[in-house]
Amino acid sequence: MSSLPKPRCIQYLILTSLVLSPNLIWFLLGNFFALNRPVLIYEYLIVILFVLPFLPNIIPCLLFILIFILDILTIFSSVYLFQLPELLRSIKYVLIYHFSVYQLLLFVLALLYLSFVCFCFIRIRNSSNFKIKSHLTWILTLTFITFVLDSLNGSSFINKDKKYVHLSNINFATSLVHKFYLNHNNLLVKVYQPQISDIDNISKTYKYFENDSIGNQMIIIVESFGLIDNQSKQSKFQESINVQFEKNGWQCEWGKTAFEGGTPNAELRELLNCKGDYRYFLNDNISNFKLSSIFSIKKRQGYFNIGVHSCVGNMFERNIWWRNIEIENAFFEEDLIIKNNFKLKLNFDTPFASVNDEDAFDYIQSVDMHHGKYFAYLLTENTHLSFNGSYKDMYPFKNYAIKDEQLSDECKNQVIRLKNLLGYFANNLDSTKWKKILIVGDHMPPYLSKAERSFYNDKFVPYCLVSH
Repeated sequence: MSSLPKPRCIQYLILTSLVLSPNLIWFLLGNFFALNRPVLIYEYLIVILFVLPFLPNIIPCLLFILIFILDILTIFSSVYLFQLPELLRSIKYVLIYHFSVYQLLLFVLALLYLSFVCFCFIRIRNSSNFKIKSHLTWILTLTFITFVLDSLNGSSFINKDKKYVHLSNINFATSLVHKFYLNHNNLLVKVYQPQISDIDNISKTYKYFENDSIGNQMIIIVESFGLIDNQSKQSKFQESINVQFEKNGWQCEWGKTAFEGGTPNAELRELLNCKGDYRYFLNDNISNFKLSSIFSIKKRQGYFNIGVHSCVGNMFERNIWWRNIEIENAFFEEDLIIKNNFKLKLNFDTPFASVNDEDAFDYIQSVDMHHGKYFAYLLTENTHLSFNGSYKDMYPFKNYAIKDEQLSDECKNQVIRLKNLLGYFANNLDSTKWKKILIVGDHMPPYLSKAERSFYNDKFVPYCLVSH
């Protein structure tokens, strides 16, 4: 590169700074947020090659925007506990997602940033006489330097053994295409077919309900119900809930269970004792399934099955696959609104408007259970992130105040909302109807902030077995 005229060297430095600017942005944000992203993405370097005078302006611009979007989606999939293909398939739900003013502002800033970078690409391209040889030399030099730095760290993307990283557990650099290719679910290499497989250990639902056919039973999967990583604080959380159940004659047994992925993954874990893609169960031929759902088991034991979700039925196509796993009576937001003569108020604390979880719980309890045994399933929604509600703690911790934590108001209010919901269950659970109830978290709350994310265990969620 020493043979390049000085002005051209300066232009290359400016061009490189622009192309690599997303890496600097994410690196700086990574000091405050749990982005889990390498310092550099190799694909950005390729953009430099396409900033040539004889190529249309739109090519480097579109390539940069495409890589930038894929970069953001990869970060979001990691933060929000999805695999990238899962996140891409979930984009269709954006139509029912309620964006906050803050999120819309970030979107506008991102558009302005992309417009600025593309404008600069065009100016540099039109005012320079770059040659392909110079471009290739520059790109190969940057790639080589990046790869050497990554190798010195012991974390290059071709190094399969990451036991001996020296500086950081996160790669210094990575390739989005390579990462996507290695994902066995990826959409670029083969036509993706939904698959399921056994989980390592039996789920808590199967542990407590599979071989128990005494009385009416219920499982409640609670949205973003995480295990507080500090054992003392988690114990105080549990104590504040135990008091409410015990005063109403119930006994509580707390524990933890491993989680992986988002809410649909938790449903597979608890309801089907498996992991994989829920779309496997969109097939309406139950005889083709490799396993029995907890509802199939309960049906054979003589139970009537009922499932209720506070959100709309087309979210993750639950209005289809729930019935296919033998939830004979499935009810969703739209059903509950009709059954309550359109008198239910919607909850807007989360991006997905839904009925209040308390109303969904009340509907389950309103079912006439004099005709036989019932097995019920409630999937909550009101504690989904991002969380905008503000609540008074109805069941305070003993000798501990969540309000004193150095956490955001969002985080503290989400904990309080969870406690209030569990307290509502405790104080309204009908002991004449139910024998055993399992309350379990789906996954940790996927906060962006490092402080809030580290407040929760990233491998386990709590469960509470309630019985009398």
